[in-house]
Amino acid sequence: MRTGFLLLAVLTAGILCAAHPFRVDLRNADCFAEGNGTVPISGENIRVGRIGKNGFTIEGATPLRADRWSRTTVTFTPARDGSFDLWLRGPWRKPKGAKEIERLEVIYDRLELSGATLQNGDFESASAADPTLPEHWRRVGKGAVRLGNAVSGQFGAKVWHDGTLAQKIAVKAGVPVTLSFSARREPDEAEKPVSVGAIPLTGWSGETSLQPVPKAGVEALLPGKGKLFCSRQILVKPSTRYQLSFCYYSERSNLFYLELEEYDRTGRPLPRTDWMRHRDTFLRPDLSLRKTELQMELPFDTQPECASLRIEIRKLSAAKVWFWDFQLKAEKPRRLLEPEPFQPGDSLSMRGPDGIFYPDFTRAGVSERRPPKTVFAARDFGALPGDDRDDAAGIQKAVDAAAKNGEGIIQLEAGEYWLDGKVYITADRIVIRGAGRGKTRLVSRPRPSGLQIMNFAPGNRIGGNTRLELYFPWKKCTAVSLLFDGKELGHWEIPAAAEAEKFDSTEAYLKSVGFRKDRGFSVSQADPAVGRIVLQPQEYLSKLPAGPCRLILKTTGYQGEAVQETFDFQVTPAQRYTKEHSLLHFEGNEFTATTSRMPLAADVKRGEVEVKLASDHRLTPECEYIFLNAPVNTEWDKLAHTPLAWGKMRRNAFRILRREGKKLTLAAPSRVPYFAAEGAFSTAFFPIRFCAAEGFTIEQQGKIQRDFQLNAISFQAAADCEARNLEVVKAGVWPVRFSHVIHCVFADSVLRGAHFPRSLLSYAGFEYGTHCLMERIETFDLRHAPLLNWCCSGCVIRDSVFHNSDAQFHSGYCLENLIEQCRIIETTGKFSSYGFAFYSTPFNDGMHGSCGPRNVIYNCDARSRRSSIYLGGNNFQWRIVYNRFLADSGPGIIARLNCGDNIVRGNVFTLKDTAWPLLFNEYLENSGSEFVNNTILGGNGKLQGGVAAEFQQSGNRFLPVNSTAPAPTAPVPSLYLWQKEQKAASAGVQP
Repeated sequence: MRTGFLLLAVLTAGILCAAHPFRVDLRNADCFAEGNGTVPISGENIRVGRIGKNGFTIEGATPLRADRWSRTTVTFTPARDGSFDLWLRGPWRKPKGAKEIERLEVIYDRLELSGATLQNGDFESASAADPTLPEHWRRVGKGAVRLGNAVSGQFGAKVWHDGTLAQKIAVKAGVPVTLSFSARREPDEAEKPVSVGAIPLTGWSGETSLQPVPKAGVEALLPGKGKLFCSRQILVKPSTRYQLSFCYYSERSNLFYLELEEYDRTGRPLPRTDWMRHRDTFLRPDLSLRKTELQMELPFDTQPECASLRIEIRKLSAAKVWFWDFQLKAEKPRRLLEPEPFQPGDSLSMRGPDGIFYPDFTRAGVSERRPPKTVFAARDFGALPGDDRDDAAGIQKAVDAAAKNGEGIIQLEAGEYWLDGKVYITADRIVIRGAGRGKTRLVSRPRPSGLQIMNFAPGNRIGGNTRLELYFPWKKCTAVSLLFDGKELGHWEIPAAAEAEKFDSTEAYLKSVGFRKDRGFSVSQADPAVGRIVLQPQEYLSKLPAGPCRLILKTTGYQGEAVQETFDFQVTPAQRYTKEHSLLHFEGNEFTATTSRMPLAADVKRGEVEVKLASDHRLTPECEYIFLNAPVNTEWDKLAHTPLAWGKMRRNAFRILRREGKKLTLAAPSRVPYFAAEGAFSTAFFPIRFCAAEGFTIEQQGKIQRDFQLNAISFQAAADCEARNLEVVKAGVWPVRFSHVIHCVFADSVLRGAHFPRSLLSYAGFEYGTHCLMERIETFDLRHAPLLNWCCSGCVIRDSVFHNSDAQFHSGYCLENLIEQCRIIETTGKFSSYGFAFYSTPFNDGMHGSCGPRNVIYNCDARSRRSSIYLGGNNFQWRIVYNRFLADSGPGIIARLNCGDNIVRGNVFTLKDTAWPLLFNEYLENSGSEFVNNTILGGNGKLQGGVAAEFQQSGNRFLPVNSTAPAPTAPVPSLYLWQKEQKAASAGVQP
């Protein structure tokens, strides 16, 4: 039972809703023994009392619900032959000072009696003389009626205390009698179901009130601190398309969920998946506060048994949020993104060894290699293993020397290097190479003094948008100072009675993405003994000259003792460095400012390689790459039903093969369309190229690393770069991050956890990645691994093992990617994975946006605590083939909006929960999928549940959960390698 519906008498929008139990009397009961004082009637959730010498009252121990029928069973054994009068009535209640008792009505239906005979217990037959009176029943008092509201059949009976229905029942001595019946109460005015259309703001449960919206002035629902509140019952039709819209305003950044709970005609909640069934996530960024309101829409379809539903809203913080203008409307067939079909012989598809068309993945991996030859020994630049001194500065000097040389290998010896700072690589053909993972160790750890200045920019840079965070042991000091050139940039007195903030994962997440800006003194979330002061650039940057800069962080103790540490930075006030920062950070250049945009002069369709630009003002002769971009919330996005608040749904990198003025020929065809009329544009892209990190272990020690939020290694804006033979131990967030990359490779490495896996970015994979390859990776205790994030296309993740995380098609219309030969050992919630083996974000997730079509899950083996596959929307033409899945709960596959034309073939699903089918479908449009030759162990023996949709099926087997089935057999172990071989053979070259 859901917590939001346990409220039996609640104050909703100023209206007190009455709540009362049922009451059934057994009168004139001469069949019971007398005089022993015992109560011979038993049952759950009832109270039994006496009426005189030969009568009993049976009353519910809890009030009845107006929206749902409750079922009650009572038993007794007559002591002698005889009879009793069964009276159906309501309870007696008389408010203080009232002249009459309250008319508390109860509706009864489906009365069943064993051990005796009861006539017309479902009230379907009416008296010939009076159609309002059920046949075989007599009316006692006034007001009892037969009415068309029933849990079974068409009719029930409504009674109250002074208006009852009665029937005489004959019984036999020693023959047990069991009486069962369904009951509910008549709803009060504020509880009465409403029809489709405008949803009233009255009658909502939870701590709510009606108040004017600031700035808008309209009356709106303002929920209190409760985490859930819900609307009154809304009557709907089964198997029907609907759309819910509403407006909301928040006083500050806020996150909440909106869900729809469906009920059948008896008020029983219908099955729904345990994750985002008709659910939306809403986040309001700070910059939206200048808007008076935000309008949201949520399309959904009802299940075949659905008769009513309720809107539920779950708040994740105490911030005030106003809701108004709820509108529920039936929809005609929706306008949706039309999937482009696979075309035989096109440049983006290949027919597989099983005859199925798949995307062409042969471009994944480096397109060419230009390895450096010159070796720069880190020792020669002051980076010595085992000397317990900072080695980051020496490694940076070696990198700078290699960059000046035009290429170079930074050679690290066996042993342990201490990284007090960060290393920043911006030149091509730079390789940082160790003696092998486990032999060469790079360790980041807090200084023994506990003093640290963390700059949130790559390397030791400070730019125009770089914030500084000062860390210090606050319990040991009375004051903190930041100094430059002998002058104080800031001075802070530290209160002796300061207390650690209570950790809140949602607040922490909002801070991590920039929606919270701490100021002044606070306490570290990772270590309560560590204080933190956050400085935004406007608070200190104007006091620093450009160039090399040495800052001193100084603390004063209670006895006047001073402790200080020095930190060297490079100040470039005009530069706006990315917020992403890592211990080892490889970064090229990409232009994202509005002035850098080059609009398209013509559309670029899927499969095309020609780009015509209206302007090429940023394409210098040395520019070899571009990004194609589309603005968000265009007509295309509306067809995807994705109201994205940030990020992109279409943004991919391309290498320029030829250029003729403003006409470009790309090295690979586009996998998504870009429309000139919607404002699509190109941006120049200068990735860092032919760089690598290989052959070492890198580790972040100390709890405070969680606050630093440091990636271990990053490749930002990169092409043909590689990370190989690495071990990453306890990264701050990403162990190895590839972002805005093309033709990059991550291979032969082990990732061992993160300091902050919950609610942050402890991921392993690619984002904004095109034609990238990850293989032979093993991860432990990350949040999402493997991961394809933000517009990834043509990427391959293969031959890898993932412990305690889920596989994610995470956001931004990732399409035509392959995950093959991977094992997902478990999707525990301990590290904040969502619990599905493979997850594709929902279409209506305004934070992430949906993922896209033609992704492939091939020859994998996965165990998950929730469903095996969650298709959140726009996931058409997927290939889910030759895998083995074991789901501890839920259905095998969940399909949301626009998830048709998929092929599910040759898989073995083990569904441990016997309540669910293989597929739980949520939308009528999800037609055309094929389910062929799958074996399903367990589940409820059905192929589909939820909303009905047309699909094809053949050769599927359903077996008990404890049965055995042979492992799936793929035509070839690796689709990727097979495609490479086929492509090489057709070209007449060795693969």
